[in-house]
Amino acid sequence: MNTSLWRLLAPIAIALLPALLHVIDKVLETISPITKETLRSLMVKDKRTRAIGENEALYEAVRTYFDFERDCHFIFVLTVFGVLSLYAAQSECTESFVEFTAVTLIMIVILLIFLGIFFVMLVNRKIEAASVGATDWWRRPTLIKWWKMVALIAFGVVIITDVVLHFSCVRTEDAGH
Repeated sequence: MNTSLWRLLAPIAIALLPALLHVIDKVLETISPITKETLRSLMVKDKRTRAIGENEALYEAVRTYFDFERDCHFIFVLTVFGVLSLYAAQSECTESFVEFTAVTLIMIVILLIFLGIFFVMLVNRKIEAASVGATDWWRRPTLIKWWKMVALIAFGVVIITDVVLHFSCVRTEDAGH
């Protein structure tokens, strides 16, 4: 295979791993032998969680918090991998670990601001765990689904930027030939 193609595929594969991990996690949730009923029956057997396992409404309320935590982790991982992917792409493009292209610097700063705002809203409890399944458009900043969608869109832009940088940068090895 062409070395240029390998140099392109490796960073993209590394960058796509968080999204792939999320997809694998969702697939395993659907085909897992540990169903909702199995988990509830296990909770009933434990005296610390018996009340939650015996009551379907309580169990669903607690389960919402697990979904919320998983979504928060996904947003964090996707954003951090986006920053690292851009950093790797700019390092390859500029052949320096400290020199940035304008595009990658701006995108890294935007992603870090996004992550900072997400954490501030999370710590200040502006993003509600109880709204995991909500779709109220007027509450978008408080919905975890909205943050997840923005993180996915930003990640798509990162991947496109990585590919464009890979093909548009002039490296010293390319310039010598």
